[in-house]
Amino acid sequence: MANKDASICAKAGSLCGNSAFSGKALWQTSVYDFESLEDINSARYVYRRYGSPNSDELAKAVALLEGAQQGLATTSGMGALVAAILSICKAGDHILAQFDCYGVSREFLEIDAPRFGIKTQFIDVHNVQTLEFALKNSVIQRETVNGSTLPAENNKNNIIVFLESVTNPCVRVADLQSISTVCKMYGAFLIVDNTFPTPLKIKPLKQGADMVIHSVTKFLGGHSDLVAGVLVGSSHHIELASKLAGRWGLIAAPFDSWLATKGITTLQVRMERALSTTAELARRILCSSIPRKLNWTPDCAMMSIELPGGLDGASRALSSFKMIKFAPSLGGTTTTVSHPVSTSHKSVPPAEREAMGITDGMIRLSIGLEDVEDIWIDIERGLFAAAATEKTSDC
Repeated sequence: MANKDASICAKAGSLCGNSAFSGKALWQTSVYDFESLEDINSARYVYRRYGSPNSDELAKAVALLEGAQQGLATTSGMGALVAAILSICKAGDHILAQFDCYGVSREFLEIDAPRFGIKTQFIDVHNVQTLEFALKNSVIQRETVNGSTLPAENNKNNIIVFLESVTNPCVRVADLQSISTVCKMYGAFLIVDNTFPTPLKIKPLKQGADMVIHSVTKFLGGHSDLVAGVLVGSSHHIELASKLAGRWGLIAAPFDSWLATKGITTLQVRMERALSTTAELARRILCSSIPRKLNWTPDCAMMSIELPGGLDGASRALSSFKMIKFAPSLGGTTTTVSHPVSTSHKSVPPAEREAMGITDGMIRLSIGLEDVEDIWIDIERGLFAAAATEKTSDC
């Protein structure tokens, strides 16, 4: 079995080792035929809601890239988060979530999870001292409720910590090693959304995470032509999530899974190009004389820029772009721009957005595969358009 990232990517779609159900083929069927009761009782595939050869191939590819025992392909990145949380949590459990996580992840934890008796507290998980303080309080509350002084792992209610390895859209990189160490001290289960860096740059399981989720729609699929998600982890936890996903109808469709495995075959070369371009663009932006705040890291092909002029400056920049398209997603072959206040974090109250560092003037760029000079011409045009907003307001 291939064990290097480039080899795993190149072989995506033919990793499960069953030639009769190779993911190189598209198994666009909802049900399978059987000759006998013995056949159906021993069959891996019976009805598509419980899985397909193509969804298994996608899950296998991401599990291998992440160094996980097993994976599960889901209908979307949010489907992966829902399957992860609801397969682990029950009424009375407590989630400590990164306060500036993706807006829809926050909505699920704020609106839907409480309906199951699951409480979420939003804190700066990236701050290890803040996390440890919250974990200590959670353990104290749990032991008080349970009337128990047993070690954390033996108590009735669970503590889950959820964060993004690189935050969306502020591009903050988590110290996963330190975070996972603290989680283990208090018996907390660590779930990491690794969508931005992909497993080519960060492997959370190797740094102590218990489960990793991805929006495959983004860089893994890479061509803006599918919607899917994946969660990976231990066989035990993925089996639990798979059963829940089968009941809830959260398994990825064959066609989206097939497209995703084809996308993963070029993941290594796409990311090398996009990361190189991102680094060069960051250098040029930082050297620009126009006042702005840049958030970026070498670990992903994303950046966010806080432009002068606030909302007006962001609007003028978006309108000035010629090649870069305004799109509420990321991770494709072309460079796109988004406005978090109007898209991913629209549902977050303004005061909370400000506390997260998400301002009206922030734009988020997903860097594609175009020539760096062409991208830079557009970005520079946007910077000047935003700067002109402040000059106009000063007059």
